[in-house]
Amino acid sequence: MRPDGYVRIAELLRHLNGATVEDIERVVASNDKQRFRLEEIDSVLHIRANQGHTVTAVADEMHVEVLQSGEIPVCLHGTDYASWEFIRESGLSRMKRRHIHMAVGEPEAGGVISGMRASCDVSIHIDVARAMAEGVRFFRSSNNVILSPGLGQRGSIPPKCFSKVVERSSGSVIWTHAEMAASLALAKSSPAAASAAPPTSPVLIDIGANLTNRDFQKDLDKVLQRAAGVGVASIVVTGTSVKESVAASHLVQQNQPGLYFTAGIHPHHASTFDAHSLEDLRRLLEDPLCVAVGECGLDYTRNLSTPAQQRACFEAQLALAVELQMPLFVHEREAHADMIAILGQHDPATLPPLVIHCFTGQVAEADAYIELGLHIGLTGTICMDKRGALLREMAKAHIPLERLMLETDAPYMHPCPPPAPKGQRPPKCRCEPMHITKVAEVVAECYGVPIGEVAAATTHTARRFFCLLEAHGTLAGRDEPTSSEGGMQKGAALAQATDIWSLSEGGTDAEAKGGAGMKRKGRRGGKGRGKGDAETANASKLTDNSTWKPPSPNDKQRIFKKRE
Repeated sequence: MRPDGYVRIAELLRHLNGATVEDIERVVASNDKQRFRLEEIDSVLHIRANQGHTVTAVADEMHVEVLQSGEIPVCLHGTDYASWEFIRESGLSRMKRRHIHMAVGEPEAGGVISGMRASCDVSIHIDVARAMAEGVRFFRSSNNVILSPGLGQRGSIPPKCFSKVVERSSGSVIWTHAEMAASLALAKSSPAAASAAPPTSPVLIDIGANLTNRDFQKDLDKVLQRAAGVGVASIVVTGTSVKESVAASHLVQQNQPGLYFTAGIHPHHASTFDAHSLEDLRRLLEDPLCVAVGECGLDYTRNLSTPAQQRACFEAQLALAVELQMPLFVHEREAHADMIAILGQHDPATLPPLVIHCFTGQVAEADAYIELGLHIGLTGTICMDKRGALLREMAKAHIPLERLMLETDAPYMHPCPPPAPKGQRPPKCRCEPMHITKVAEVVAECYGVPIGEVAAATTHTARRFFCLLEAHGTLAGRDEPTSSEGGMQKGAALAQATDIWSLSEGGTDAEAKGGAGMKRKGRRGGKGRGKGDAETANASKLTDNSTWKPPSPNDKQRIFKKRE
């Protein structure tokens, strides 16, 4: 092999049994990314890989152009989520290659034929001028791939040369240079202030994520880190059967703070419901980190359990929620009439807070649920071109912002799934809690308000609805070491706090009737249930600046009394 990376075809054929010169010429001509170059050197045919895998040095005579300042403002490097976590701290290195490979745009962009795999998760946008100012050299190969040997022995481009990082499937910006620069400046001027600084992203709560799904078995910790990185403060892990609810309980205990769970039996699993199921759920619901009964409800689209089994299972869980006065996390698909009929069997005054999770119904159905005082949960469906069109149209006119909460339903309901190749099934695309930022962004567009307003409203509603307290912390605090004793103290504080709910300033009877923040009562075996708990519980503050305050006797009667 020559120093410039060319090798004689005759030498290459010695290692390719049965191949001919014509075969190689055909491969080179048909390669859509133009990875190889054929050239006669001293009347002998040679071949070289265009992207510089074998080139030890770059120079004009090797058909590699030296990139000048201002020619290309930005180039892109694609990678996966796990690698990005390392690159964010240590920079982008050439690893075992001679050069770092970059593209002049996304693979689907016009004129971009090479430089980045189309299957990568995120694209790192590199500010070429900033990198050049740091001493980084760039070259353009003959097939328009940008190459760089990087800096130093590792051959790396430092993170300060990145302008932003974009998740390719959704188009969401998950990191910016401005955020990093602000963080570094704050840390330099005042380390104490940096540690106490508020997040740059809006604070969001994902009220429904299936984190016990096997899709998250290998990288759950990274999933939670990415969620915290974009401003997700809390996640409610969904229980869909007794077994999955137990798994959710274990997951939350092992990965708190910032995590909660629900316990229930999904309509798909209604056929598993028996005499023991209700007692199993009751025990799970005693856990102070269990914040709702569900996922339960009706689903007549697939009928994996018969409609009769679904109705019996849902009615039993609804009765349990009414008894315990715990929120309900409800699933409904193509079963609106039966859902309304079953809810109508109960006095509206006795119904606990209830959210229709992952709502995808019609306008009249949304109107009926809102009229009943229920809440609506929206997922990435609202972001989808066709499936989300009706939701986008009805959102502002039919779903009051104060009745809305956001969720991902991860790993399902990805907000921006890649299009399916013609005649093929759509590629599998995992949704994560961090994608709730895209949901919030589209909801904000529908309501015509800043994303911060949507985040503030939905987060406040979620904290009231599920009684999510600052005592349990947020995802951002997961790296702090916590002893088992500390975990027990947090659990006890949460248990105490859930006994008392007072309306925040400006609260009304209508809000109380709407269900948000209703007291959870009647749990058996609950910890810290005593008259003296009120002062302890009300000493806590919600992180959205609402406060827990000692309720007056009138408040208690108004909110918690048994309604006729």
